[in-house]
Amino acid sequence: MFTLASLPYPIAHFLGYRKPTYKPRILPLWRVCLWSFLRSVVVFACGAQFQIHKTPVIIGSFGASAVLLYGAIDSPLGQPRNAFFGHFFGALVGVIISQLFTQVPKDWVSEGQEHAVMWVAGATAMALTLVVMQVTKTVHPPGGATALIAVVQDTAVAMKWYYIGIVVLSISLQICIATLINNIDRRYPIYWWSPKKFPMTFDPTTASTVIPRPHEVANNEELVVGRQQFDRSRKRTDGAENQ
Repeated sequence: MFTLASLPYPIAHFLGYRKPTYKPRILPLWRVCLWSFLRSVVVFACGAQFQIHKTPVIIGSFGASAVLLYGAIDSPLGQPRNAFFGHFFGALVGVIISQLFTQVPKDWVSEGQEHAVMWVAGATAMALTLVVMQVTKTVHPPGGATALIAVVQDTAVAMKWYYIGIVVLSISLQICIATLINNIDRRYPIYWWSPKKFPMTFDPTTASTVIPRPHEVANNEELVVGRQQFDRSRKRTDGAENQ
């Protein structure tokens, strides 16, 4: 069976693989924030190429994805499977609902009726997308926004089926940039399709940026304890894999 370990290590490293002796470093907060900022700037700077061809970047939903892919990289909601398929299902369901609810009828009684149907269609698209993501275990919150935009935003509605291709291209670009830049100092993804075992272990560096501390303690005492627990859990996981 193919594994990332079978690839040359320089390549496997940027796909999220780490050697059994790997120990994550606890980075200072300023460094984590700097990398998160640079990742987001790089991916959205590419949006200018879309604008040249009159194609909008889906700012609403992909801005939210950037928070998960570049800021909370250990979150299961931000792993490649969830990110890619969450947006794909959102775009697919959104375009289908848009075509059925708002594009097929042509004779509206009033403009108010058209707007009412549009927002009912948007709510339906978002709700159906959530169900599809739950059934397929690919929940990615920004995917719900992708479905909503496909129904209520005029530029997205006008794109019709082309919207799906743009969404797939955009999330693929975001994931590629995440694997390249996130792996410079840290590790991403934690898994590509499914985790090896539960419970999953998380880098305390991520926890320090997304979970508020109950109180401040000198010398980052809580973070040190989290690191020790992380290391012990890592050793147990490595021992189980070697058996």
